[in-house]
Amino acid sequence: LLFFRGVSILLLFFYLLISGAVKDIQWNHNRNNILSGGYDKIVKLTDIESGTVIQKFPHSQIVTALRCHPLQSNVFVSGMIKDGIQSWDIRTNKLIKESKKFWGSVNDLEFFPDGNNILTCSDYVVRNAADKNIVVWDFDSLTAISNQIYQEAFSCTALRIHPFNNYFIAQSNANYIAIFGMNKPWKLDKRKRFEGHLVNGYPIRCNFSPESDYIVS
Repeated sequence: LLFFRGVSILLLFFYLLISGAVKDIQWNHNRNNILSGGYDKIVKLTDIESGTVIQKFPHSQIVTALRCHPLQSNVFVSGMIKDGIQSWDIRTNKLIKESKKFWGSVNDLEFFPDGNNILTCSDYVVRNAADKNIVVWDFDSLTAISNQIYQEAFSCTALRIHPFNNYFIAQSNANYIAIFGMNKPWKLDKRKRFEGHLVNGYPIRCNFSPESDYIVS
């Protein structure tokens, strides 16, 4: 992992954290530690000042996505290439809950701002339908609340919830970024979407700029 200071492109740290490729990295709440996961099937909590791995959380499969709980600083959720999603407690270093009833590989996940629900997308497409591609989960039980959100025959590679407005976006393999409402039933906005490049099956990401005036992809 390489750490740089802003626009000066000054290399601050170099860490060799895992034996395989890194799939996702997340800052913790106080920004002094990072969570990383990837092909070695281990999520690691690392102190960025010393480069010391503080804790390890072993997984059964390749870790593809990580998110810290927005309100509980000791909790994070991980998604895997198989075996679904898991929630973990950093204080006890123990698994809280898991759901293996997942459709495909977890491409991305996001917490709702209140921390009560999780949003996931996967590579699941079957019989010309992707009705289980974007799913809303109850965080406490890790049970699916809705899997009928995106019903076009394309998988999605990334999800981002707008920090201020009541919608989220999803990068679709149909070569556009779709917009969905944040309120149940999380409807697709069929009148507006963002186009401009070809995805071609690659795991393209998208995100909002800090001021949320732009979408970067």
